[in-house]
Amino acid sequence: MKIHYLIHYFPPELNGGATRASDLARLWSERGERVTVLTGFPNHPSGTIPLEYRGKLFHEESVDGYQVRRTWIYATRNEGTYKRILNHISLTISSVVGSVLGQRPDIIIASSPPLFLGIAGYLLSRLQRVPLVFEVRDLWPKQAVDLGMITNLRVIQVLERLEMFLYRKAALVVGVTNSTKAKLVERGIGAGKIETIYNATDLDFFQPGAASIKLRAELQLEGKFVISYIGTMGLSQGLMTVLDAAEKMQDKCLDVHFLLVGDGAERSLLIETAKQRKLANVSFLPSQPRQSVPDLYRLSDGVLVLLRNVDLFRSTIPSKIFEIMACGIPLILGVKGEAEGIVRRAEAGICITPESCDELVEAILKLMRTPDLSQKFGNRGRAYVEIHHDRRNLAEQYLQAIKRTINNS
Repeated sequence: MKIHYLIHYFPPELNGGATRASDLARLWSERGERVTVLTGFPNHPSGTIPLEYRGKLFHEESVDGYQVRRTWIYATRNEGTYKRILNHISLTISSVVGSVLGQRPDIIIASSPPLFLGIAGYLLSRLQRVPLVFEVRDLWPKQAVDLGMITNLRVIQVLERLEMFLYRKAALVVGVTNSTKAKLVERGIGAGKIETIYNATDLDFFQPGAASIKLRAELQLEGKFVISYIGTMGLSQGLMTVLDAAEKMQDKCLDVHFLLVGDGAERSLLIETAKQRKLANVSFLPSQPRQSVPDLYRLSDGVLVLLRNVDLFRSTIPSKIFEIMACGIPLILGVKGEAEGIVRRAEAGICITPESCDELVEAILKLMRTPDLSQKFGNRGRAYVEIHHDRRNLAEQYLQAIKRTINNS
């Protein structure tokens, strides 16, 4: 099969969607499918395009047996609603041109958010007369509305109509949680055209192992009980709670150190706040290449997965929880809903109320005082993802859904 996969973010950009798409493209190509990823020039979250891509309208490269076709994008930092919308729309337009200039596929997958990329997927499916798979990683525009990023009622109504249009026109809608499927069915989308393909992880890449003594020394973390956060530092994560916990623990628990790794709209504010509060037990690293992430997990005594205390996130399952579990590291999860259910079933860590400083402090102290329990959390987490969230198994499930869609169309 010739599969075209439209996605906004793609490695070297780091987020759950980018990792999911690159893993799926690699695994499908290993099965003999001809996969082309359609994406923009990397610029997230800094807004800076690497030198090798600057000044180009199109660029094609071969990665792990599949093709990546990059097209022009309006680059901007991951902040400011209107600039980000321009960023999204620019790729929507350029990706249509980039795909039409290439070979006709058998099927097109458009991954949302951003919602606008669904428009590109729909236009290409009509122009090339092939079925559209609309992949919904987060419900949008609902997420932006709930976070206060979009407040204009007219704009919201237009986006919601566009959203429903894409659900109806897609031959297959793929969600990453059961909650997403349930919400779409409530809104009148037939259950028969919705498939849930959970997020998963590469169990060969993310493995348990000893922490790097060299890395601990480089980061000046020898003898510290390290609590890390690795990922986007944006409006959704509510990371100010981490600084509140650090301030509360600074004088009482000298061995605890918070390591925050990543970039995003809130990073500068977090760094400035840590300086103002004189938090010596907090350090920051910029976004790291994917190959460094397993070592950062294994360096940690506990890893934070946090989202704001908003009802929307009850249907969100951050993909990083499977990476952390695969590395055998205990989680501290501040997310309600399906994600909490997974961590509790797996017995892979401690679940807290989102944005609760007191519960975060209690969870850290519990991990620190009960090393045997921490070890059990790590072992159980690894065992759980081996059974339920192996990327190879879920890639095959996705592939079978694609084949059925092509046959039915």
